[in-house]
Formats: sequence, C-alpha cells, structure tokens
Amino acid sequence: MTSIGAPEANVLHRAIDEALKAVAERYGLSYIRTGTFRYDHDGLGFTMPMTGKVKVTDANGNLTARAANSTEAYVLENLGCPLNAIASINGKNYRVTGYNSKRPKNDVQLLDILENKQCSGPHSLVKKGVEQYNLRQRSLASRG
Repeated sequence: MTSIGAPEANVLHRAIDEALKAVAERYGLSYIRTGTFRYDHDGLGFTMPMTGKVKVTDANGNLTARAANSTEAYVLENLGCPLNAIASINGKNYRVTGYNSKRPKNDVQLLDILENKQCSGPHSLVKKGVEQYNLRQRSLASRG
C-alpha cells in the first residue's frame, strides 16, 4: 500500500475490526470497537478512536460477582431495598431488576410482574412504590 484513500480506509477499517474481535475474545472482553476512521489528506496516515468493555456476564449470561455486587449496592444505597424487591406503582406491581447508570432520569430497571415486560423508572418513584408495597403487605398481615 503506497497511500491511504477512501477505498483503502474501508478495507483497513474492516480488517482492524475483525482483528479486534479476536483480541476481545482472547482477553475476555465484551467488545472492542473502533470509531470513525479518519485518513490524512496527504494519504500517509490515519487515526481512529477505540473503545472496549470488560465482560460482566459469564457463559450462561449471569452477572459476574463484581457486576452483581455493584448493582445490588446501588439499589440498596439509593432505594433502601434489596434487588428483586417489589414496587407498587400506579396499581401495578414491578420487580426491581437492576439499574442503568447511563439513564439518569429513569435509572432503575423494572420487570412488570403480570406482563413480564422490562421497563425503567426514576428511583424516587420506585422508592415510593417499594414503600407502598411494603405498607400494604404489613396491613394485610396484621388483618390476619
């Protein structure tokens, strides 16, 4: 290769992505991705950003201990309830299944118990929902 233009950039980008898949697999990473491939206009060089992430699931798809502990710690700290707690929101029951730090407004992941659908909600609403559910359970238990 004597210079890098658009056709060569496409070929190089695909080749680098394929090679990075093998590297990610070898070192137990979830992925390694490249960003926009930019080649110099003189045709002598190129740059491209690269990102990667460590796997947080095992071969069976379960959270590893580190990921599970951080999720559970976040839920306990911000909601005051354990993971898998039940929240009563707008007359429906939801199970707290985790959190998503990339969604600051709707950061708590929920599972609609009746419809078995994933959704998310703000931690302030979920916290109130957990408290409502617990109060209802206590009042039902006291009635006998």
